[in-house]
Amino acid sequence: MNTLIVYSSKYDFTKERVLEIANSLKFDVKVVNINKEKPPGLEAFDTVILGGSVFMGQINKALKNYCQENETTLNSKKLALFLSCGLPDNVDTHLSNAYPKSLLDHASVKVNLGGELRLDKMSFGDKMITKMMIKATEKEGGQLPTANPSAIEELVRTLN
Repeated sequence: MNTLIVYSSKYDFTKERVLEIANSLKFDVKVVNINKEKPPGLEAFDTVILGGSVFMGQINKALKNYCQENETTLNSKKLALFLSCGLPDNVDTHLSNAYPKSLLDHASVKVNLGGELRLDKMSFGDKMITKMMIKATEKEGGQLPTANPSAIEELVRTLN
């Protein structure tokens, strides 16, 4: 079974999780960062995994456009969707904003890989916004983003 993973990653957390997924699957996997290369045609793939990081409430525009442009073909494939969302309370809203409804309904698995705040990799503007978010979260006694390894296990178990 041939599998295509198309993803976007802003600060490499998602990239690292995608490589974990690819290495855990029992079949041939092609990994494409949509920010760096054009995904191949979908004809050669039985399974497609799509996902990206959520930043300021949205996923990468190129990934969102790819889903919309290929919606019909994606609905004919075995499909898995994920987000890297550090705020799990909002994941259902982010999934609805990220993917067309037909893909959400068709996907055999939808997971949240969690997130990490990587200040050392952020631009000045992103770092300032993130620091304000950290202060507000800590003041309210909230939890900062963490990785969710069980989501990778669920995705891989479902597809294998």
